[in-house]
Amino acid sequence: MDISSIAKDATSFTRTISEANPSLLGPYMLFIRRVSEDGALDTKTKELIAVALSVALKCKSCIAYHGRNALEHGATSDELLEACMVAVMMAGTSSLMNLKVLKEVLNF
Repeated sequence: MDISSIAKDATSFTRTISEANPSLLGPYMLFIRRVSEDGALDTKTKELIAVALSVALKCKSCIAYHGRNALEHGATSDELLEACMVAVMMAGTSSLMNLKVLKEVLNF
């Protein structure tokens, strides 16, 4: 499945599951729409944050969806890559910090 199909599939699935469970997912979908609107941060910046978090959370459909949205809102390839490198830096750092637990297990 190509990236465009992954993003479209995620959108379609989200719509279908929301329509099937409006009382549960309706308020959540409204929340998502409101947070996605321009505010103190513009939509492009929010999509860059979303794609970076998607990388850190290892969510392929999220990466495809938010990556496409970021480009549609004016993000450049360089901006997307840099935002994702920040995610890699943070995810890598948190993994490294988890070694402190191993240090305690090994008593060193």
